[in-house]
Amino acid sequence: DIRMLPDALPMINTFKARGIKIAIASKIGSKKLAMHLLDSFQILDKIDYIEIYPNEKTVHIKSIQAKSGVPLQRMILFDDLRDGRYGNCVSVSSTLGMVSVHCPYGIRKKAVQKGLEQYCWWLSSEAWCLGGAVVEEDGSMTIFRQPVLPVKPVLKLSSAIAVKALNLEEQQFADIGFKIMLGHRSRVAWNQHNSRRFRATFGASPTVCLAVWRKLKRHSASNHAVCQFKDHLLWTMMWLKEYASEQAICNQIKGGLVEKTLREWVKTYVRAISALAPHVVSAPHSGQTYFLTIL
Repeated sequence: DIRMLPDALPMINTFKARGIKIAIASKIGSKKLAMHLLDSFQILDKIDYIEIYPNEKTVHIKSIQAKSGVPLQRMILFDDLRDGRYGNCVSVSSTLGMVSVHCPYGIRKKAVQKGLEQYCWWLSSEAWCLGGAVVEEDGSMTIFRQPVLPVKPVLKLSSAIAVKALNLEEQQFADIGFKIMLGHRSRVAWNQHNSRRFRATFGASPTVCLAVWRKLKRHSASNHAVCQFKDHLLWTMMWLKEYASEQAICNQIKGGLVEKTLREWVKTYVRAISALAPHVVSAPHSGQTYFLTIL
């Protein structure tokens, strides 16, 4: 007796109501049986893409990507098998650079919610630049640090590791950031090592810092205290990354900075960034595309 898990249908209906595409990727040998089950569960008409045939899960997903045009980094695989001979999560994430969610007990609400939360973090924090990831059964995330196909043009270094080249304004943020870290300003050679150092200190790349800066200038024009000096935004990014005491942050900033000055500027920029929420946060049903593959 084959039954559908109780959480599955409500979640599928929620995804469809929000415009999220759903695909089936299965290695089962009998497509006829699989289609019969989907039809009997009354979800066949809710599935946008179906790939059912004996083959590797990576082949299924590549086919779905080719037919849908959705980037791999915008897809999530939910699968009950993590690794090993018959596993899918590790092979898909490490090979295709996308997120998979290990669901050993099937598609259940708690596992899906945790998977979506971790996926949003992976995407927004630019962890996707490091490689694909598996959301584990306990909710933690394992990132496979392998280069993935970048969305933007890259400059390939002699080490064969792709690092996105910076434009002039992004380079300014990189230079100022290293002045904060090292105490002297000079043009920074943008390579993998310095990219990691910048992200480790400020929690984001110069590209993201520039994007925040531009949005602040656009939406905080009436606040003349905002967007005077890029240093102030980077101080704030450092505080948001570390969430440490004012004294600890000031000790990290080379060149000397009193706690009162840091407190005033961080407070100003945190409020300004918070006010950007209506301009930068959108739910999936308002245009954001998430693509789920299940089974």
